[in-house]
Amino acid sequence: MPGDVADEDVTRLFAAAAELGPVTGMVNNAGITAHLSHLADVPVAVVRRVVEVNLLASLLWARLATQVMSPARGGPGGAIVNVSSAAATLALPCQNGAMCCR
Repeated sequence: MPGDVADEDVTRLFAAAAELGPVTGMVNNAGITAHLSHLADVPVAVVRRVVEVNLLASLLWARLATQVMSPARGGPGGAIVNVSSAAATLALPCQNGAMCCR
């Protein structure tokens, strides 16, 4: 099912998954890089989109997964796995999608 991971209405995607059976797990594995450039030159729209996909989407999906899977809310229980890039551990200025200040 096509969709935007940063869309606040992720409930329709969970509803589609629930038609296959109880949702008992979710993997956050979406991330983007954009505008390899000096931070001073990065358009605000690009910064906003990177934050929406790389941060907000993970929180929105984890929030909904918790609501659907939590036994305290009548769910079956389950697990949430958050995946990150190995690039997050590398000190490579202006590479791997980094916005830099050189």
